[in-house]
Amino acid sequence: GNAENELSSGQQFETQLGKLDASIGQATRLADATERANQNVLQADRPWIGGNIHVSNFEAGKKPIFTFQFVNSGRRPAEVYKTNMRTGAYAAFPENPEDEFAGIATEASTNIVIPGQDYTTILTPQTELSERGKDALDSGVLVFYAFARVRYRDVRSHADYWTHICMRYYPIYKTETDPGFRNCARYNDANWTHCPV
Repeated sequence: GNAENELSSGQQFETQLGKLDASIGQATRLADATERANQNVLQADRPWIGGNIHVSNFEAGKKPIFTFQFVNSGRRPAEVYKTNMRTGAYAAFPENPEDEFAGIATEASTNIVIPGQDYTTILTPQTELSERGKDALDSGVLVFYAFARVRYRDVRSHADYWTHICMRYYPIYKTETDPGFRNCARYNDANWTHCPV
């Protein structure tokens, strides 16, 4: 009788221990799922900076005007801490566009962009577009690109993000009312998760 009771008590203890282990495993999975859900909510509410480029005066004998417009379409304010823009004629789009910003001396300035707010920067080259330069672009010898990068951080989480925008000149689309610029095949992108600075 006693041996049977002890065996039964030992089996009950093992059964209870197994149930406890299973409960701990389930609680751990639930905690992990909750943490992932919280991170997803935080990520969904982040700032999202997007942008576009408007071009005017893209004619021989005129100084082109490049208007870079950015907007925070996210749900939280963004602290924009770096905006770089570049325009120019290239035989091909730069292999590493980030290198094109290396020689640009800019004083750091910060801009807080709330959700729904846009901000605009206008870039006008010092010289007019020459007849020879415009002919090289129209014939396809060179391609004119306008591109930018924006670096910003979420004011709540302090996570860093970036956005790239790029437009290129297509002479076939050029009309009296259309400057002929369209999105580039690459360098129109943004990071989905925070990036190291």
